[in-house]
Amino acid sequence: MQTQNYDNMCSICLQPMSAGGDLFITACNHKFHFNCITSSVRARNYECPLCRVKLDALVKLFQGQSQQQQPQSQMLFHGQQYQQPQSQMLFQGQQYQQLQPQMIRQNAYPNHIPVQLLPIPTLAVADVEDLVEEERIRQQAEQLINNCQTVQMPLIDVQTTLEFGAQPTAQQSCIYGMVSLKAPSMPAVDSGDLRRVPLDLVCVIDRSGSMAHKMALVRDTLSYILHELQPTDRLSLISFDDTAQSVSGGLKFANNQRLQEQINSLKDGGGTYIGSGLTMAIDQLRNRQTKNLLSSILLLTDGQDNQPHDYSQLMQGLPQNTTVHTFGYGSDHQASLLSRLAEQGNNGTYTYIDQVDAVGVAFATTLGGLFTCIAQQLEIRLEMQNGYTIEKVQTTYPYTPMQLPCDTVVIRLNDLNADERRDLMFQLNVPIVKEEQNENSSSVGTVTVRYTDPSTKSTLTTPSVPFRLLRHHEIDRLSPLLQTNYALDIQRNRTLTTLALRQALQFTEEGNTERCNAVLQQAITVIEKSVSKQDPLCQQLIQDLRRQYRSKEEFLSANCNVMNQHSNQRGTYSTGYVASTNAYLTPVQQQQQFSNQQYQKHS
Repeated sequence: MQTQNYDNMCSICLQPMSAGGDLFITACNHKFHFNCITSSVRARNYECPLCRVKLDALVKLFQGQSQQQQPQSQMLFHGQQYQQPQSQMLFQGQQYQQLQPQMIRQNAYPNHIPVQLLPIPTLAVADVEDLVEEERIRQQAEQLINNCQTVQMPLIDVQTTLEFGAQPTAQQSCIYGMVSLKAPSMPAVDSGDLRRVPLDLVCVIDRSGSMAHKMALVRDTLSYILHELQPTDRLSLISFDDTAQSVSGGLKFANNQRLQEQINSLKDGGGTYIGSGLTMAIDQLRNRQTKNLLSSILLLTDGQDNQPHDYSQLMQGLPQNTTVHTFGYGSDHQASLLSRLAEQGNNGTYTYIDQVDAVGVAFATTLGGLFTCIAQQLEIRLEMQNGYTIEKVQTTYPYTPMQLPCDTVVIRLNDLNADERRDLMFQLNVPIVKEEQNENSSSVGTVTVRYTDPSTKSTLTTPSVPFRLLRHHEIDRLSPLLQTNYALDIQRNRTLTTLALRQALQFTEEGNTERCNAVLQQAITVIEKSVSKQDPLCQQLIQDLRRQYRSKEEFLSANCNVMNQHSNQRGTYSTGYVASTNAYLTPVQQQQQFSNQQYQKHS
């Protein structure tokens, strides 16, 4: 058996380093593809991937420091010494000028991971950014809160549920528990120009050649978004094919007259490189001189990257509380990538758009959520006591500690919109106890929720809510206390469906249709045997798990969307033949959908 020569393999992309290729040798004498190591540094990994020696020379080069600010550093490149030029860079014997502002060049080498050859030059943000009067916005936000308080806007409602109402004292068991959060409705108030919390919105639009027949509708959709924004919102337009371009020249107030002209100027172009547009969007938000209270990125594409790429490191640079919502049109886009970007984008949403005239309503649905954010940086703290421990947390949201079992767990959510709910499932270890616990001493733990009000940035904390479980020496097996809680069982079936779809999607991408079908059928069987099997949501879950699709691509796209909605309990546009996700649409999202339909009729 022939062995692989690992000494001649780039440890970043795990591809061979062929003779004559573009290589970079670090000061610690490790060798990588030039575009791989520069991509790693661009993602703020400032150490050698093999030995963790600082890559000071390369970091300083990419930070764009002037010659006066840094020493005359040298680097080995193809075995020769090249001194850093002042404004140019030697690359395989040729000189590449620095990229124009707001343009990113895509790597053109077919055997390498696509990266940016050079970083976006540092720009004076004030030259392109419409500056927010932050003090004025703060005062308006306070007035908005005062108006909300006149209608007594409540805190987030928190409820606790355990699978059973009681357990025998002499028996150790593991049962399910649930924490349910319900956001209040958004009151209809008006404070001058401010109807809600101001938003910085970046729309990243695929302008590749395949988008040609869709660009007219995309322009209409962007015009609708502009129409729905309030004067205090800011909008940035970025388009991309092989390269990215800032169409608007940065974040502009929604009442900027040029924005509509720039929307009308959007035209299709070349290939597809999602990373170029996404990088520019993240950089724009990270480099803002002033900030609105909320920020989000909307990404629309109908295709796949010309080269495969993992954007995990790039997404780690996303500003705190900024959500990424992705939209995949048609059957040619890579649903798994867009779904993963949304998940990494602070649990944003992925939407599959199956027909061209649904672009507008898809964006409108997401806007309805963005316009009604009532909580950020949520921390749900579960504290068990007297030997009760949390064995497992069944959620895609981050939580600490990861090492279980333990008696205290904190689950973190990025945000919560008006009228939304979250049902967080976990498994609870029930220990043997010596004494009975009656109604007055049945608390086995508590939950509290702490979150930030995006309008005032003040921290709010809900009252502590107990988990109650009665313990008796003997319990009649027919007692209602030993019957599975109906509401919890519904959410357990939802969680099961999410897990089954995630596994089925993975098997489908691997081409293992048999295992995909087996996973889906197993989930159906479990739901059909559950106590809540006749619940409308559970019937819809079964219906969607059984649904047949015309192609592998359609299966992946539609079910990535369904899985994302069930996982986050957040509504997006869904294809007409998906039934189980309709319950997640909030009243404001439904109103926004209707608003878009009316806009399309009169535009």
